[in-house]
Order: sequence, then C-alpha cells, then structure tokens
Amino acid sequence: MAQIQIEIHGDASLAKRDFETPPSLMDRLGSVTWNSYRTTGAPTGSQQKDLNIAKEEFAKIRTQVKTISDKVDAIQETVTKAGAPFQGDELPE
Repeated sequence: MAQIQIEIHGDASLAKRDFETPPSLMDRLGSVTWNSYRTTGAPTGSQQKDLNIAKEEFAKIRTQVKTISDKVDAIQETVTKAGAPFQGDELPE
C-alpha cells in the first residue's frame, strides 16, 4: 500500500530532501489540467503524452489495489468463518 501511495502522489520523503523524483500519477494529471486552463487550442503533444502515461499507470495501480482488496476479503472471510467477532467494516447480522 505504501508503494501504491508513492505511485499516486509521489515520494514525499525523497522530495523533501531535495532528491529528484519521477512524476507521480497526480503530477501528470495536475500538469495536464493546469496547462488546459484558459486555452481554446487542442491539447499539446506533452499533454497527450502525460495523459496516456497516467492512464497506463492508473490501470496498473487499479490492478494492484484490486489484488490487495481480494486478499483482504479472503482474510476477512477466513476469520469470520473461524468465529471472529465483528471486525468493524462489514454489516453486522
């Protein structure tokens, strides 16, 4: 989950120490959005490139989150079947 956080928002730990960090998903989307304000022209090549990269990164991140979610669901099902009490995030019966 920490790695996914870095992929979405960037590595704040490195950035605050003045190390260069690769652009995060939010950096790319922010750049595309910011550079689109007050323009009536077509998106630039850089904007299109950033948007395409963001789409690819999001697809990877979504797959990772889905995998983690499935694992958590399996763990919750196992503990529930074993008689664990209410865990706080499911509907009580």
